[in-house]
Amino acid sequence: MKNSILILASFLVLNLSSSLNAQTFGFGCLGLSGFYGGYGLHTYEPVGLNKSLDLIFVNNQSEVNSPIKFEKASGFRFGANILRAEFNHVFLTAKGFFQFSKEQHSFEDPNHVGVFIKNEYELTSNHWGIGLDFGLPVFSFLHLKLIEGGITFYNIELKEKIISDDDILTENKYENDGPEIGYYIGTGLIINLIEGYISIEGTAMYHFYKIDSVENSDAINFVHPSINKPFIDKGGFAAAVQLNLGFPL
Repeated sequence: MKNSILILASFLVLNLSSSLNAQTFGFGCLGLSGFYGGYGLHTYEPVGLNKSLDLIFVNNQSEVNSPIKFEKASGFRFGANILRAEFNHVFLTAKGFFQFSKEQHSFEDPNHVGVFIKNEYELTSNHWGIGLDFGLPVFSFLHLKLIEGGITFYNIELKEKIISDDDILTENKYENDGPEIGYYIGTGLIINLIEGYISIEGTAMYHFYKIDSVENSDAINFVHPSINKPFIDKGGFAAAVQLNLGFPL
């Protein structure tokens, strides 16, 4: 995976350098300088997390797996289109972004008669990244992103709460040890509403990353020692829709 990240980083640097020598370049939301905001979601396979929840449910309640399963997070995305070069009817855009992502599940514990006990789990998988896209203007109002790729840095936090009648009895927080590096590839469309000023952009991607473990303040790993799996085994498909606001010069 590290070799793939190095290759992708080299690709970003080489293409960005060549774009600066192009015949024309500008700044703004369609390759011109600008900012954007939107909404995104991504899927992932948290094998260690889900298997640990199954074990907790079996030990506390019955011989069946946990009724909850983590698999998809969503949240708002913010970023900037930093630089664009246009040459020979193609465009190249450098960008940076931050994605807020969260997934939450809970289940009630039926073993406490007359008392409402709920186990609540909230997984926050925020990440930031830098990327580069390459595409073609199909029409004046429609641009096709042939390929987009970038490097991502994931920060993971799992909150575990046991709640009784809206009162928190216990709370634990687990985090990964520093940002985990990953990468993504994708494609998409840019619909130009007001050329150079406002556009809507949609992107479909696949994220590659893995989180081996998350620990609390006492250095206790959430994944049970008997489960020989990483907390998040791998990433998955993702999608984002955003509104670009440009400030051309």
